[in-house]
Amino acid sequence: MTHEKFVGLVDRFERFAQRSPSSYRLRLGLLAGLGYAYIFLLLGIAVAGLAAIASYSLRFHRFHPGELKLIFFLK
Repeated sequence: MTHEKFVGLVDRFERFAQRSPSSYRLRLGLLAGLGYAYIFLLLGIAVAGLAAIASYSLRFHRFHPGELKLIFFLK
């Protein structure tokens, strides 16, 4: 994105914020919520992966060194 396109985009959003502040705040809040949802989704996937590895290790009573590497990678 060029500097001119960025400035145009900012100007457009500033005009939108002045025209309809409540709608702008709602969109901004939804966008922030989407960002947090993405972070929590990744965190949930990592925790689920760790739980699956731990469950597998406990079920079969063995712990492979490769699993340790995977656990430290997901941590």
